[in-house]
Amino acid sequence: MMWQAVTETMRTKEDAHDYRYFPCPDLMPFLVDEQWLADIQSRVVELPLARKRRLVSEYGVSVGDAEVFVTDLPLGNYFQDIVSAAGGKNPKTIANWIVNTLRGHMTEHNSTLDQLKFSQEDFLELLNLVDSGRISRNAGLEVFEEMFHLGTKPGQVVEQKGLAQVSDSSALEAWCDQAIAANPKSVEDFMNGKSASLNFLKGQVMKLSQGKANPSVVGALLEQKLKSL
Repeated sequence: MMWQAVTETMRTKEDAHDYRYFPCPDLMPFLVDEQWLADIQSRVVELPLARKRRLVSEYGVSVGDAEVFVTDLPLGNYFQDIVSAAGGKNPKTIANWIVNTLRGHMTEHNSTLDQLKFSQEDFLELLNLVDSGRISRNAGLEVFEEMFHLGTKPGQVVEQKGLAQVSDSSALEAWCDQAIAANPKSVEDFMNGKSASLNFLKGQVMKLSQGKANPSVVGALLEQKLKSL
């Protein structure tokens, strides 16, 4: 015999005398005032799950980052302020810096947002320096350290420490030529189809430039030079 999972109504209570619906005689009628209702609605907070879903859908951040911003409400508000100041650009990158770098430093040094020595404008300037390619991400982390501990302006740190990336083609070509000349085996490997050797040569260029060469430009230049040999 085959059994089927079926849900059936066993009884109803709505029509029973013990479950009648009628106004409570001990409660006075309550008239809702529109202004009062609007005031109450303005004070309703965004529930955690709704906030999490909105952050993921509106900003495209990961679920993990959204959970951080839900758990830490001030940090989540800080994230939204920075994104707003950036005109809505690169929210995922901003979230990454805030969750992994900013929050990490605050946790390590037991500090809070209101104790930061730099402004939101300074933080956004740092992100723009990295996003524009003027400095590398590693250099950006070095700049952040100075900002966090001393409150130094990001542009000032870049200038003082000479952290600006080199994108000038003539300087990059010279370093590429040196790397190619000094590593004939890697050049041969590239010619034989070993693409990993390109990354090795790129690393040599970065060493020659003391980390100042723009990696993406270096990669394109090296590939162009190697294919023309």
